[in-house]
Amino acid sequence: MEREIIGYSKFTSKKGNQCCILRFVRDVTDNEKNFGSYGMKAEEIFVPENQINLVNESILGKKLVLNYTCNEFGAARLENISIS
Repeated sequence: MEREIIGYSKFTSKKGNQCCILRFVRDVTDNEKNFGSYGMKAEEIFVPENQINLVNESILGKKLVLNYTCNEFGAARLENISIS
């Protein structure tokens, strides 16, 4: 699924950690269409802390790939991002 980066926000958390939220758009899935959604959907994710330095103005409009793994409970967890 292709995702296009449309914006980001960098900030410092209350605990003093550097944080970054990446905003992107993607086409709705077939399942979402079955429930009446059409067109594109805007979403946000927290960028993994070790990849915040990849985020700057030059990535706007580029494609985003989200790479997931499973945590110890079997839930999906964002491992890293790729930008092309």
